[in-house]
Amino acid sequence: MTLPINFIEIIEQAVAACEAGDVSRIEALMQVNDHALQAQDERDTAAAALRIFADHIEAAI
Repeated sequence: MTLPINFIEIIEQAVAACEAGDVSRIEALMQVNDHALQAQDERDTAAAALRIFADHIEAAI
């Protein structure tokens, strides 16, 4: 199996791992999911900061 690149693939691979009883694969997928969620939070935070910065620039013009 390859590493999943989105949440749907994580879920699909987790279901397959559960059905196969592959505990090590389930644990690996949990880590991938944690990293994906952290990256999404970081992107959301950066986007919010850029919106605030853009608002300040517009207000200054």
